[in-house]
Amino acid sequence: MRIYKKKALNIFLASSILFIFYFTIFNHQSLGIGSNAGGINLKPLVTIKMVPFKEMIINTLGNLVLFVPYGICISFKCKKQYRIFKVIITGFLFSLTIEVFQLFLSKRWTDVDDIILNTLGSFLGYLIFLIIDTRVNHKRKVNTILE
Repeated sequence: MRIYKKKALNIFLASSILFIFYFTIFNHQSLGIGSNAGGINLKPLVTIKMVPFKEMIINTLGNLVLFVPYGICISFKCKKQYRIFKVIITGFLFSLTIEVFQLFLSKRWTDVDDIILNTLGSFLGYLIFLIIDTRVNHKRKVNTILE
């Protein structure tokens, strides 16, 4: 049964990575992603404050939510020791890689705010992992006591 769980986790991780690439590399006119010329922002929290409220919500929530499944998967795959640091570092490095790649795409923005929000999304995934892990371990303990 454990092999099935590992395969399912690997499929979930691969799916979350593909999902991230889908929204960060390709243009999505309906969301306003890739509809205008791109650029570079290296000042933290500038683009979050500058854009209209609706776009700010889409950008902020989109960047957070995009990396939550990734953070959950990486949390399950990491060993307990230093897990939180591994999740944050891999989320940061993955986001940084995407932002560097976006430098070469004409209609995409390379934005430090995206790195901050994506890394925070990975951390939120870690927090969700903690909730799941705590509940699963609690059920195991109760089942062990009842047996």
